[in-house]
Amino acid sequence: MIFSLEAKVASGSYHGGSSHSGSYHSSGGGSHGGGSHGGGGSHGGGGSHGGSGGGYYSGGGDVEGFMIVFIAVIAIIMFTLANIQKGNVPGLNLINLGIFIGSGFLFIPSVKQNARTAELRTVWKENFTKRKVKSEFISPERIGNKYTWAGKHDKNYCISFDEPQYGGSNVEKVRQFMRRTPRIIWVRPYTWIVIAVCIAVCNFFFYELVIPFFERAKMTDQAFKFIDSFIFYLPSILFFICPVLSFIFVNVRDRYLHRCALSIAEDNLAAEERRISEEMINSALSEKWYYNICPNCGAYPSQVLKHCDHCGASLEVDSFENGTQSSVHKISLKE
Repeated sequence: MIFSLEAKVASGSYHGGSSHSGSYHSSGGGSHGGGSHGGGGSHGGGGSHGGSGGGYYSGGGDVEGFMIVFIAVIAIIMFTLANIQKGNVPGLNLINLGIFIGSGFLFIPSVKQNARTAELRTVWKENFTKRKVKSEFISPERIGNKYTWAGKHDKNYCISFDEPQYGGSNVEKVRQFMRRTPRIIWVRPYTWIVIAVCIAVCNFFFYELVIPFFERAKMTDQAFKFIDSFIFYLPSILFFICPVLSFIFVNVRDRYLHRCALSIAEDNLAAEERRISEEMINSALSEKWYYNICPNCGAYPSQVLKHCDHCGASLEVDSFENGTQSSVHKISLKE
């Protein structure tokens, strides 16, 4: 027996009809026309609804109106599901419809978490913002102050943009940190939702645009069966990936912001220590007296100097036994 080596041209199994010779389009058009006609009949029902509305205004109560709306919604849903099951809705069956609906609910966690870091959108701008970004929880052991801190043993954090002393520098440090990291980390969940909606819209015509190229190709039935299913479910798979990435990047963003908060908190603590040290030094200097005229060479040094700039002798007054306060001064911190 001689076997043919030429592969057969396979046909898509997700067309409206049983073959790939355009029967889907004709079946979809007929079904659509029927659906439109049915809509006309439903319009007559609208007249019935108007009558019901009259009953409501005459004292029928809002329960009857609610029940009519509820039944109408259920009828529309059942009608839509029935047409999807029959293959009359392009690009949809009950399986990928479930994927689309389930994936939509998966956006909820990342959208809820986004509120904590929503103020990051203003960091890119040059105007000063009056809020903060923070983690979901507060660390029991923290580095920093009550405004800006980072957890010692966990990834919790808080970065204040309206901190009285360091708010402006915090904004600039976060801005520089964001510029040094991959931009995709800072993409907000609403951007992923927009991408997902675009994918859902494209799903209605994606399969019919792509599958004809493979229907005309020569391949085995097994190969086409895989490609056929893959192309049909690809939009729903991409839709599912969007909320997953959105949630992943929310957690990645928290880790990056903890690193940023830790760096800012340490910098602010160091700046605060310097400020306190300078105040202590200035306080100590303000308690000492210095000669107006160098007791060694008779020069007139600047009143900010503790040693003569001519001979190097100390200008500090040990006692007032040999002089009066009119010939001495306290050190001036400003020239």
